[in-house]
Amino acid sequence: MPSQAFILVKVKSGTSEQVEDTLADLPGVKISHSVMGPYDVVAYVEGTNINTLRDMIMKRIQTIPAVRHTTTLLVI
Repeated sequence: MPSQAFILVKVKSGTSEQVEDTLADLPGVKISHSVMGPYDVVAYVEGTNINTLRDMIMKRIQTIPAVRHTTTLLVI
């Protein structure tokens, strides 16, 4: 069973749609939406294990220039 998580993302003002589209193109990102509230974008991701998720978040999502902060909610 793959590891799964919801990633809550805060982005620079005016970049929600750009970040949403960038996330949607990443391998392992199953869905990505711009949202209203304390976060700007929510993504649902899957990886083969927790290490794959860690790498996806730290090396791909957090390195997107417009991303300011992420919060990860692991599915149990």
